[in-house]
Amino acid sequence: MYLVITNTGNFGSLPDAAYCAAVRDNFGLTMPVLFDANGVFPGHTGTGTKDEHIVLDETGTIVHTSGSQSQAFGAINNLLQ
Repeated sequence: MYLVITNTGNFGSLPDAAYCAAVRDNFGLTMPVLFDANGVFPGHTGTGTKDEHIVLDETGTIVHTSGSQSQAFGAINNLLQ
């Protein structure tokens, strides 16, 4: 499982490795946190460019989408159980 970050919210810039490391450390994640340096991931998932949290299962199927970070982390926790 991976966490993919495609933007840094309202900051107007693409994420970098340091930002992703800070997210990983802040939430105590053990999964790799990746960044989409070219901002193309939303187009591949059909979610557009708005703030969206997407959870994919091990097959790459979208199992959760929402604008809520806490709901997304809840969906991740459910997949890990």
